[in-house]
Amino acid sequence: MDATPQNTEVERLIQRAAASRAALSEHLLALRHRANIPARLKENILSHRSLWFGGSALAGLAATSLLRSTLGIFRKKSPTPPTNTTPAAHRRKGLTSMALTLAFTLAKPAIKSFLITAIKKRLIPMQNPPYKSRHTL
Repeated sequence: MDATPQNTEVERLIQRAAASRAALSEHLLALRHRANIPARLKENILSHRSLWFGGSALAGLAATSLLRSTLGIFRKKSPTPPTNTTPAAHRRKGLTSMALTLAFTLAKPAIKSFLITAIKKRLIPMQNPPYKSRHTL
């Protein structure tokens, strides 16, 4: 009779240890996920593509305009201004040209990803061919 209460105590401790191991493994997985910054960033980018895309385009435009106005990095430098040009011959900087520039800027990554996937489809052989080979058993 003395062994039965001791066995129940041991069984209870074993169950408690198993429950604590399960809880610790869940906490460890959550901690690994929190510590894996590149995976979390990739997950966030894939789930909010339009926000990241728009934000990067706006940041690029803002950086370009700041660098253009303050540092003069993107200005064309000419030693002497041309004498035969008229103000109408200069490029217009209006809303239309800015919209076209933005459209081309936004289209470049999409075109790049389209071309990369098309090249991958052509160059990398398919893992599972759509037909059954006669040479395999």
